[in-house]
Amino acid sequence: MPDTTPNLDLPFIMPAQAQKHVTHNEAIELLDMVVQLTLEQVEATVPPGAPGEGQAWALGSGATGAWAGQDGMIAAWRGGGWLFVAPHEGWVAWVKASGTLQVSDGGAWVLLAAAGGHGPVGDLLQLTPRAIAPATPAAGDVYFDSAVTKLRCFDGAMWQDLF
Repeated sequence: MPDTTPNLDLPFIMPAQAQKHVTHNEAIELLDMVVQLTLEQVEATVPPGAPGEGQAWALGSGATGAWAGQDGMIAAWRGGGWLFVAPHEGWVAWVKASGTLQVSDGGAWVLLAAAGGHGPVGDLLQLTPRAIAPATPAAGDVYFDSAVTKLRCFDGAMWQDLF
């Protein structure tokens, strides 16, 4: 039996292990770090002077100081020290500095749209027809008005026919 889980590398408690709470707490720390992952920024190379508990950064090439030798890792400030974890392909994180969702492609963090998430639509966009415009639209909202067979877009002030 392996010592860790295959996806998050969480430590297993082993038979007859002393101080089981240490292993359990380590697993909880890792879960708390990577589930609903939020990164301050990606490609960071210089550790902050006063990190907040739980803050995390995706490290770029040439990391310095306490991050030296940890290129490509996620660095999180936990319990007064740095915890480093290697991101796995497919991990998604909210990046505060850019206000974007990014995904690890196994070597870099890329915008979720560039990795096949929300972004450009393929060759078909299908809208559910509706006879009444949305009650509280925002500029850029689009709907198909089935009452008059028109595609409409809200310009911020009124609905405009697109065809």
